[in-house]
Amino acid sequence: MMPQYHLLASTIIATALLILTKSPTASLLCLLTGFLLDTDHLIDYWLYKKKITLDKGILQGFYEKWNKIPVLLHSIELLIPLWIYALIKNTYLIPLAITIGTTSHLALDLASYELHPLSYFLTYRIAKKFEKKYICRNSENINVSYRELHKDLKR
Repeated sequence: MMPQYHLLASTIIATALLILTKSPTASLLCLLTGFLLDTDHLIDYWLYKKKITLDKGILQGFYEKWNKIPVLLHSIELLIPLWIYALIKNTYLIPLAITIGTTSHLALDLASYELHPLSYFLTYRIAKKFEKKYICRNSENINVSYRELHKDLKR
């Protein structure tokens, strides 16, 4: 899912959290976590290009040229300890807000693409050497999805 859509969804979820909890801090953390989780795409892009630059190609589907999809922050292994910590912590609101932001981001991504059921497990991606063919059910789907979303944004 493109960052703009994550920003919109995270804003809606963060607003609901603000209404329910009356905590601007929790709301802001939920918003930032849900949106900024995609910073790992910047890292992937820099690994692919072998240089640090801010190029419009970051949002235009460089994955169609690169056969790997590391996205290290898109990981259920990171989500599980977040949920455990959020549920057992006495002052649970802040960890819960971060966990809700992360969970909503991953859920939206999983709903947006045809991915292998284990694709958001970092250990699975590592075992498969981050190869796109093992992450996407049809590795062409991610290419088409990014292109179609980019075309929609131009309209």
